[in-house]
Amino acid sequence: MNLSEFNSLMTGKDRHVIVVGAEWCNPCKVLSSNLDELLLKREDFRGRVIKLDVDKEIHLSEDLNIQSVPTIFFLGGGSGERRTGNISVSKIVEFFDG
Repeated sequence: MNLSEFNSLMTGKDRHVIVVGAEWCNPCKVLSSNLDELLLKREDFRGRVIKLDVDKEIHLSEDLNIQSVPTIFFLGGGSGERRTGNISVSKIVEFFDG
């Protein structure tokens, strides 16, 4: 993913959640596992929850000024919200269903 694609998701009408994490980050591993379970239960979220590795997406991480992981972006409808740190999966469900 590049910055242009990220911005397209932010300005698009569909809601997306971007989770920037790392393989070495324990809170990221927990969140990733919880997201995998959620995606098994809620097929309508597939393709709208995108996980990125900070170490593999170096340019995008720099463009987005990622300072710590996990960093979660809630995008869609022309706006975006950024949260840093682990969050509950219920917040993601709330975002999509709300």
